[in-house]
Amino acid sequence: DPNTYPALEFKDITNNEWFVATLKEALVRKLITGYADNTIKGMRTVSKGEFFTMLYRLVPKEFQKVDLSTDLAKDALKGQWYTEGLAFAKQNQFIGPDINGNINPTKELTRAQVAHFIQSYKNWLNQKLNPTIADPATATPSVNPPVVASPDTTTLEPTTSAAPVLTQTFTVGYKEEGKASFYNTELFSGKKTSAGDIYDPAQLTAAHNDIPFGTIVKVTDTNSSSFVCVRINDRGPNKTIHPDRVIDLSASSFKALADLSKGIIQVKIEIVENCVS
Repeated sequence: DPNTYPALEFKDITNNEWFVATLKEALVRKLITGYADNTIKGMRTVSKGEFFTMLYRLVPKEFQKVDLSTDLAKDALKGQWYTEGLAFAKQNQFIGPDINGNINPTKELTRAQVAHFIQSYKNWLNQKLNPTIADPATATPSVNPPVVASPDTTTLEPTTSAAPVLTQTFTVGYKEEGKASFYNTELFSGKKTSAGDIYDPAQLTAAHNDIPFGTIVKVTDTNSSSFVCVRINDRGPNKTIHPDRVIDLSASSFKALADLSKGIIQVKIEIVENCVS
């Protein structure tokens, strides 16, 4: 009974949020964790890697058998934080690589995809628990998944996780500042973006690590106050190599703000209700 659990003390939510009871249960069962900065970021979308990592933690121990000896796909190397969850999903045929050999661990999932994967898991689990069932696609689960034993619930301190699980919401009013770079036209022109589009340097598009695909973002050069409206259709920049960069712009988007010879500029990005360049 989540009502018997202590109040949550994450600084970015209150205990009257509609999802608090479920969130408490997920924390107690160790399906998710908080962040080192004492946030839970409960309204952010979930990536494929995050979802299957959480789902894998629900799998009964006797069925948690995955082969981790090889890379999952071209874009999913072994030894990553999401490896076990995605390996489980791939080896049980919940997911598979795309035509380019990628499995897209950072791709955001839709509600329909999440519902489909949950139903696929329930059918799979039901067949494991009831081997005589011939067709798991049409079977109705006759038992509930075993409940993982709850740890001591006297405290619900957030812990540091190797991977983000639930993070921030991106709605009108979201702002961020940092450096902007632009795509190498010769290297990326004609290649697929993470959203599946073909990169065209003439289009006003950009890459961001978290903002949902299709979001229109106002990008302002903080030195000149010039701005451009871009559509997010890719993931980047690489934060490991360039921790100060917040967005990668298409060549035409960057050129709308500054000469390409500058290479990098300081910008403010903002999700606004209406954006017209």
